[in-house]
Parts: sequence; C-alpha cells; structure tokens
Amino acid sequence: YLSKGTVHNYIQSDLASGFYVTIPSSGDGIVMAYPNKSDNQKWFLDVSATGETVFVSKRKDGGALDGGVTVGTQIKVTPYNKSNIKPSQKWTIDNKYFQMKNGYVMDVSGGGTSNGTAVILWNKKSKSENKNQQFSLIPVKKVEIECSEPQI
Repeated sequence: YLSKGTVHNYIQSDLASGFYVTIPSSGDGIVMAYPNKSDNQKWFLDVSATGETVFVSKRKDGGALDGGVTVGTQIKVTPYNKSNIKPSQKWTIDNKYFQMKNGYVMDVSGGGTSNGTAVILWNKKSKSENKNQQFSLIPVKKVEIECSEPQI
C-alpha cells in the first residue's frame, strides 16, 4: 500500500522484530525502534520530477531520507528542497526493497533485531536471503485505529 502526499506512513522492517524506521532523538542517523507513534517515525512520500520516491519526515524540520553514496553508510535525514532534490534522497520501491539508482538498498545492519539497530545502505540480496532489506509502508491512520483503546 502506497500513501503519497500528506498521508503519513510508518516504514516497518519485515524482520520478526516489527520495528519502525526512526529518527532518534539525538543525531540524524536512522535506526530501527519500537513503534511509538511519534513524528520521528512518520514519513510522507513525495515524488521527484523523474518519478523516484522521496521519504520526507513529519518532524518540523521536514528532512528526507538520504542514503549517501557509499555501501555501509548509515542512512541519515538531511534537509529537503523539492526544487533541488539530491540524488541520494531519491528511492524506488521494488517488491519491498527501498532502492537507490546506484543499486544499493535500505538494510537493517547485520539483520539486527534490537531497538536502536542502525539502518544502512547495502548491496541488494535476493528475497530469500535477507528480510533485513525488506520493508512495508503502513498508513498511520490504520495503525492508530488498530492501536486505539476501546470506546466505552
């Protein structure tokens, strides 16, 4: 499911941990963290003029996911300017892989399943090899409805 524009999404790892891609409270390197419904875990999708997806944070600074250019680099949030999108902020979503033009993909470092594990840029592997490279977009409203307290 792909919600574009001002509809926000969580980016959930397909690892058994179920963690969300998160901007930590200190620093700009992306990590996996327990779902907490904070703006640090909410992303809206913008589309570049050439059709790539840009993941923009709901946080007030509105930075975008930036993979850099080197394999093994921790993915960061960098300033986003729609009229001048950096190549390292452009992603395609291909069968649960979030991939850059250079062929590198978003990867939970070492297949880690603990809170705070870094999200890095890595070489794409086959689906059967690595769940740590597969992610799902979860619309925020769906999660909030499923997690809400029952009304009495």
